[in-house]
Amino acid sequence: MWRLRVRLVGVIVHGIGVYAFFDLFEYSHSTNLTLSVLLSVIYMLRESLPDVFYLQMDNCARENKNRYLLAFMAYLVGKGVFRKIKVSFLMVGHTNEDIDQVFSKFSHWLCKHAAMTLEKLMEGFEK
Repeated sequence: MWRLRVRLVGVIVHGIGVYAFFDLFEYSHSTNLTLSVLLSVIYMLRESLPDVFYLQMDNCARENKNRYLLAFMAYLVGKGVFRKIKVSFLMVGHTNEDIDQVFSKFSHWLCKHAAMTLEKLMEGFEK
């Protein structure tokens, strides 16, 4: 069966919502994708950003745990977007985290439905 080639990055903003970013291989799966997603979420919520930004991420050096991400966090604080940013990284094997629950539900939906277009895939995630 043909499959749509797409990557999915999920973001939970506690108390506000769950966001899905579908990447059609526009970015390498690296810090570029991570920073693009973060910028998108910050921009969407720009009217109600907190003073302290709590960021919890996978413990992956290639995508998240590197100098580029930390430099971007320092830049945001330096520009006054946030007063403080606290970054924490999940332990390996974090199978019960809230974002994993979201992906699990979506994975079950995908097993039962054909998503041949990006629109259908996005519709499935929203359900």
